[in-house]
Amino acid sequence: MQMEKEHNLIPEDILWKRFLYRIIYRSDTKLGKLFDIILLSLILVSTAIIMMESVPQLDKRFHYTFLVLEWIISIFFTLEYSMRIAVVKNKRSYIFSFMGIIDFLALAPFFLSFFFPVTKYFLIFRMLRMLRIFRIFNLLDFMNDGYLIVRALKNSSRKIYIFLLFLIIFSVIVGSLMFMVEGGRPGFETIPQSIYWAVVTVTTVGYGDVSPITPMGKFLQ
Repeated sequence: MQMEKEHNLIPEDILWKRFLYRIIYRSDTKLGKLFDIILLSLILVSTAIIMMESVPQLDKRFHYTFLVLEWIISIFFTLEYSMRIAVVKNKRSYIFSFMGIIDFLALAPFFLSFFFPVTKYFLIFRMLRMLRIFRIFNLLDFMNDGYLIVRALKNSSRKIYIFLLFLIIFSVIVGSLMFMVEGGRPGFETIPQSIYWAVVTVTTVGYGDVSPITPMGKFLQ
C-alpha cells in the first residue's frame, strides 16, 4: 500500500520519460525491439533512396517520391534524436558519446542540404547507425571479436607503418619511371597521375583503360 502511494507521487512527466527511455534506449521489451527494428528498416530505406538518387534515370522518374520519403524519414529521425536527448539524464554524455555523434552525423546532412544540395549524399552515414543491430539481436559478443582485431592491428602497427612507407616509396619511384618511359601518354601525362596508376596497379589489378604501351613500360608493369 505504501509503495502504491509513493508511486502515485511520481510526476507524470517522469513516468513518461521512463517509459520512452525504455523504448528508445532498451530492447528488452516488445515495444523497444519493435522501435529499433523500425529504426533500422528506415535506415536501410534511406540508404537505398540515396543510392537510387545518384542514378540519373531513376532520379528523373521518381524524384518527387524520393524527396517525400526522405523528408518523412528525416523528420522521424529528427524527432527520435530530440527524444533521445529529452529522456536521458546525462544529456551531455549522450550527445558527445560515440553513438550520439553518429546519430548527429546521420541527421546533419539533411539540414545542410538546404544550403548545399550535394551534402545530401552524406546521409549515407546513416548506415553507421546499423551498429545498433548488435544490441537489438544480442550480438554484443561479436563486438569482443572486433576488439581482438583492433588489438592485433595495434600490436602490429610498426610493421604496418614500415610496409606502408615501403609501398609509398615504391609507388613514387615506379610512377616516376613510368612517366619518363611512357613519355606523357594518356594516363601518364604527369608524375602524380603515373603515381596514381602505380598505386592502383600495386593494390589491385589495375583499371584496364590505362596501361603502358612501350616495351619498357610493359616490363615495369
